[in-house]
Amino acid sequence: MDFNKEKIKSSFPHLAEPGQIGRLKLRNRIVMPSMGSGLAELGYPGERIIQYYQKRAAGGAGLIIIEASYIIPVPGLKTGHMSLASDSHQKEWKCLVDTIHKEGAAVGVQLHHPGRETSKALTADLIAVGPSPIPSPVARVVPHELSIEEIEGIKHAFVSAARRAAAAGADLVEVHGGHGYLGSNFLSPQANKRTDQYGGGPKERARFLVEVVRAIKDELGRDFPVSCRYNGSDYVENGLILSDACEVARTLMESGVDVLNISAGVYGSYPATIPPAIEPQGCFVELAHSIKQMVPVPIIAVGRIKTAAMADRIIAENKADFVAVGRAHLADPEWVFKSMTGQAEDIAPCIGCLQGCIDSLSAVQSAGISCLVNPWAGREFQLKLNKTESPARIIVVGGGPAGLNAAWVMAARGHHVILVEEQKEFGGQLNLAAMVPGKEEFREAIRYFSRKVQSAGVEIIEGKRADVDFIKNLNPDKVIVATGARPVTPQISGTESAFAIQAWEALKFGHVEGQRVAVVGGGAVGIETAELLTSLGKDVTVIEMQPYWGKGMGAIWRWYVKNKRDKKEINFKIVTSAKVIRVEPHQIVMENKGQAIILGNIDAIVLAVGARSNNYLGKEIQAQLGIPVQVIGDAKEVRNALEAVREGVQAGLAV
Repeated sequence: MDFNKEKIKSSFPHLAEPGQIGRLKLRNRIVMPSMGSGLAELGYPGERIIQYYQKRAAGGAGLIIIEASYIIPVPGLKTGHMSLASDSHQKEWKCLVDTIHKEGAAVGVQLHHPGRETSKALTADLIAVGPSPIPSPVARVVPHELSIEEIEGIKHAFVSAARRAAAAGADLVEVHGGHGYLGSNFLSPQANKRTDQYGGGPKERARFLVEVVRAIKDELGRDFPVSCRYNGSDYVENGLILSDACEVARTLMESGVDVLNISAGVYGSYPATIPPAIEPQGCFVELAHSIKQMVPVPIIAVGRIKTAAMADRIIAENKADFVAVGRAHLADPEWVFKSMTGQAEDIAPCIGCLQGCIDSLSAVQSAGISCLVNPWAGREFQLKLNKTESPARIIVVGGGPAGLNAAWVMAARGHHVILVEEQKEFGGQLNLAAMVPGKEEFREAIRYFSRKVQSAGVEIIEGKRADVDFIKNLNPDKVIVATGARPVTPQISGTESAFAIQAWEALKFGHVEGQRVAVVGGGAVGIETAELLTSLGKDVTVIEMQPYWGKGMGAIWRWYVKNKRDKKEINFKIVTSAKVIRVEPHQIVMENKGQAIILGNIDAIVLAVGARSNNYLGKEIQAQLGIPVQVIGDAKEVRNALEAVREGVQAGLAV
């Protein structure tokens, strides 16, 4: 891409201004920070991860910090994690760094030791270690307390990894001292109870990081740029707090550090390290601002920075010297170029859903990072938007996330596409999700997909329920059925009455008659409906058959609901292990742990017991018309929006 300044009509002069970290000069003030991608090949960068970073470097970031790379060997390391623990694969590392450089971005590499945040599920057979034998509240493994000799060995491993990164051509290395990993463990008064030189006050607890940075400088030269990423606050009881973080910054100056990357949170913190949409944009920026006032070195600010206007304002107001744009780069690798050239409306927006980034990486069998609004993320070399050699007339029935994406992709490839939507608006269930407090940004995804459809030249028919005759009259070569799902009505006596309504209806209209409401079903839809109704002042009780609630919710979203309930920020009740026997006027009869219980004085019942595929059309078309049909999204199988979008794109590429 052409970043000739004379051609950039930028409204963001502070972002566009070149920056400097030590001797390193950057083309702008935008950093793509370290984000785990799960795309590596057994510790080294293969073609998939190289193209992932190449795309984002070409998009215009000034500095790209390659994701956390282990400094020590990890027994049984699985595909997905990066490693600089040995001299092997230097060729592949150099290829990655060279590829990023060719696109004009500087390259940093984050050096990582997980400390106590390890278990078989997280990092195979690596032994948890820490400054003190205090377990993480999430991993719950009691770490081995490091001896002085072992600390020296780890410092040496950091230096060796830094040397390998520099040998591969990296311009900067970053020591990871945040997020509950080893450096963060030393900084935290909750995790560090040592009484030797590595424990005590903030200055003493920072000694480990100071010595690591200093040792790297001694090895690579005092002018080789070194960053330290650490928390402005841990956001947990007895963890690192902002005043301590400011003292840590002053102490780190002794090491010769060139830039401080200020993040926040640890495993189990609230707010979370990776904040969902419910957190305000720029949620950690004030931490960086406070620390910037304490030290002269450049500061990088992070925390749901997703618009260039906000990023530019952060620099203009001297709250930081650089801004880290993480998940927004995942959603749109051309975020910088589009922002700087007046194409902000074309940016694929990060909506803070966490489905493709965190939830995908946390899956038992993860295929690596992805994104709800950008299924190309992590699959840049697999999904090719090539022009078709055989243009066809194709009807897409359904304007939800699957149908919208299938439609625009096929049209962009040269097909004549007609999109038929029964409702007067696009988006399907994304419209319902956007009604939940904190998820309003989901509407941005609908607007983005709709814009893609329109700009691709898709013919649109709204407010029409497609049937076989309608399809026949349009004379298509193929039909894509993306008619979504429909809510299930349980086989429970009384639920067919007007007294009971579906959760989808409650979400759609944002209203339920009466004050006392029972929500039957404590999965994702039931909990989110309860959140909405509680925000409207309703007295809500959720009833769930299973001994746990929140099935289908991402781990962080569920964690937020739990914390909001604990802090009385939302106040609905949850009854688990409860089976509804029957519904009677103004009451529910249920069985809870073997006992019959009546929940009385109920004004309304909301049903949230699941959904089933709504493929009313596919089989009829194939049987009666003989036209090729493909069923996608929830019409094929009920899943989440991430899967629907991905399936829509794949269908569009396959025609």
